[in-house]
Amino acid sequence: MIPLEQAWRQAHWTLVQYRRQPGKIDELLERAEDQVDAVAQGRLHWLVYGVVRHWRRLEDALKRQVSKAPRPKAEAALLLGFYELWADEKSGRAQVIDFVTEQSKKVLSKPEANFVHAVLRRSPEQWPETDDVSLAASHPRWLYERWTQEFGAEAAEALMQWDQQAPELWVQTAPAVVPPADWQPGEWPRFFKAPATMAEVRPWLEKGLAYVTDPSTRWPVEFAGIQPGMRVLDLCASPGGKSWQILQRLQGQGSLVAVDLAPRVGRLKGNLQKAQQPYVDAIEQEALRVQVIEADVLELTPDTLHAHSGFAAFDVVLLDAPCSNTGVLRRRPDAKWRLSPKEIDQVAALQRKLIRQAAEFVAADGALVYSTCSIEPQENEAQVTQALQELPFALAQSKLSRPDVDGHDGGGAFRLTRIYAGS
Repeated sequence: MIPLEQAWRQAHWTLVQYRRQPGKIDELLERAEDQVDAVAQGRLHWLVYGVVRHWRRLEDALKRQVSKAPRPKAEAALLLGFYELWADEKSGRAQVIDFVTEQSKKVLSKPEANFVHAVLRRSPEQWPETDDVSLAASHPRWLYERWTQEFGAEAAEALMQWDQQAPELWVQTAPAVVPPADWQPGEWPRFFKAPATMAEVRPWLEKGLAYVTDPSTRWPVEFAGIQPGMRVLDLCASPGGKSWQILQRLQGQGSLVAVDLAPRVGRLKGNLQKAQQPYVDAIEQEALRVQVIEADVLELTPDTLHAHSGFAAFDVVLLDAPCSNTGVLRRRPDAKWRLSPKEIDQVAALQRKLIRQAAEFVAADGALVYSTCSIEPQENEAQVTQALQELPFALAQSKLSRPDVDGHDGGGAFRLTRIYAGS
C-alpha cells in the first residue's frame, strides 16, 4: 500500500473511532501510527488534525449537503474529502474526488461509496461562506463569547485564528549542545524551530540532548530559580518536559522527585530515563538523585514523600496543574470540542485543591511555582489571588502568555514564596 493510501486509511479509522467515542485524538493517533510507515505519518497527522481542527465548519458544510446524517464511516470519509478539497493546495479537485472515492470503496459498502462520490462532486469549490465568526474559525460559540468578554472581540478572533494554524515543532536543547544547521533559532535561549520530522529529531531526544517543548514552558522553570544542590519536587510531572529542564539546571547536583498518576507515570519514567543520560556519572556517585513516584497528588503526604525520597519538604515545588488547555488549542484541537463552561469550573475547583496540597511540601524558605497551559483568568490570576488570601505565601513573579501576543503557546506561571511565621 502506498503512503498516501496508508495515511488515508488510518486517518479514516482514527476519525471513526473518535466520532464513536470522543476522547484524546493523540492517543488514537499513536495507535494509527503503528500501522503506517514513516513517510505516511506526516500525511496522517495532517489529515486527522486538520479535520478535528475544522470539525465544526466541516460538519456544517456536510449538513448543507445532505438531508440525513450519514453513518460514522461515511461521515468520516466525507469530512476527509471536504478537508482535502479545501485545504490541499497541491492536488486538483478531480484528483481528490477520485482518490477519496477509491479509498471509500475499500472501507464502505458500494451504496455508501457512491453516496460519498456524489456528495463530493456537488460540494462547493471552496470553504462555504458564513457570517458566524466562531463557525468560520471552527470554535464553539460559547468559547468565542467567553473570550470576547474576557479579552475583547478583536483578541478573541486573533486567538481563534492562531488556533487554526498547524503548530510548529519547537525543540529545546541542553546547554552547550550544537543543533543541526537547519534548526532555526527562536527568540528564546536554546529553543529551535525544527523543520525536520519527529523521526529526524528523535535521536537527539533519545540521548537526552533535547526535548520537544513549546517556548512557553520556560517560564515556570525560570521562575523556580533552581540552583545545583537544591531539592526539587515536580507535581503532575508527566510527560516530563519540566523535569527535563530541571535536570539541566541542577547540573548533576541535587534531588528531583517527580510525581504523577499511574496512567501517566510510564511515559514520565521513559522520558526521565533519557533525560538522565548526560548525568549518569553524577547519579552513580549519588551527587544527583532522581525519583519518580506513582501517586495521586491529592493523597500525597509529607510522610509519604519522606519514605520515598528522604525529604518531606523541598526548596522548590512545581505544580503544572491540570487545566482547560485553552492556551494550547493549536496543538490539541480536540480539547475545544470536549470543553464546556462547567468543565472549566470543575478543573478550577481541582486546581484550588492541588495548590493547597502542593503548599504543604514547600520548605520554610522555599517557593511554590504554579503554572497552567490555560489562558482563562479563572484558572490563573483568580487561583493565585485566592491562594494568597488563604496561604502564608507572597507573589514574587508572574507571567501570563497569550498566543496571539507572545507568538507561542499560552498559559500562566506564578512564583509564590513562603512567608516566615512572624514576619
